[in-house]
Amino acid sequence: MFKNYFDCFHSNYFVKSKCIAQNAGDSKIIVTVTNTDNLYIQLKDIFIRSNFFVKDLSIRDSLITYSTEFNGVYIVAFAAIDGNVVTISGLFGLKKIDGWGYSNYPKDFNMIVYYKGNREWRRLNDIANNLRGAIIYEK
Repeated sequence: MFKNYFDCFHSNYFVKSKCIAQNAGDSKIIVTVTNTDNLYIQLKDIFIRSNFFVKDLSIRDSLITYSTEFNGVYIVAFAAIDGNVVTISGLFGLKKIDGWGYSNYPKDFNMIVYYKGNREWRRLNDIANNLRGAIIYEK
């Protein structure tokens, strides 16, 4: 009987794939903030303080960064604002070195997903922590 209850709980809880703890494969960080005063400006400042170059498109419900290099990895970060909820995600691409030793811009980018020790995910998670809100993770 306990096993059936656990299976039901497990399937109902994890099918939605929203969780407070980080799980391998999570690609979105969802932050519910309490202070929504100038949320776009707050988020933009956090990205800038995290050494990202922000595109200022004057779209107050979303934010995107230019491809920014961090130790040989290029990261593009996204943030979508919906009321008091901010969803953060990103893409990464590896720096290419040609035969002459010159570095080239990456030709393709992949979704940043959580796995233990992922430095790109840690950058996105630091941004989420600086928003000082309730954080959940989603695939």
